[in-house]
Amino acid sequence: MSRTVDLATTSLIARMAARFQAWLRYRQEMAELDAMGPRELADLGLTRADVVALRKGVYHDTREDMPAVRAAYRAANTNAQADAPVIAAAQTRRAA
Repeated sequence: MSRTVDLATTSLIARMAARFQAWLRYRQEMAELDAMGPRELADLGLTRADVVALRKGVYHDTREDMPAVRAAYRAANTNAQADAPVIAAAQTRRAA
């Protein structure tokens, strides 16, 4: 019985740690985007309004490669919901 509890507790702690790390990454990425000027954002294909939309979780990329972005999002973010829009947008913009 104690082994089952230990495994459950360990699993819970691991999930909590993964979510916390994802949240920290999200905050760091948002801080980096906030620190960028208009020219740097334009180099990434973003505007200040896009950064606000990313923060609110309502950013939608209408480019043709959207299926690739969704696939990268699903592959990279199995447990981390908070940082998914930022990562997907940044990866897509850097690749373009």
